[in-house]
Amino acid sequence: KLFLAIFINTALIYVIVNADFSSIEDFLKAFFVNDLFEGEYKDLTRRWYLKVGMGIASTMFINVFSPHCLYLLKIPFSNC
Repeated sequence: KLFLAIFINTALIYVIVNADFSSIEDFLKAFFVNDLFEGEYKDLTRRWYLKVGMGIASTMFINVFSPHCLYLLKIPFSNC
């Protein structure tokens, strides 16, 4: 469950918000999704990797180390 939530939050949200699906505009309007897929990038270009890819990589980096921070903060107080 946690993996799925982190995957959706980390990867899918970034891609959906920044993707430009103007080629399937009529299909999306049928589902009343007008503004969701009107992002800046139509393909995975250098600019996409600088903006979106870096955001995904940064979030993944934080998700790797953040669960362990609580244990590291408890070490100085464990002798008390």
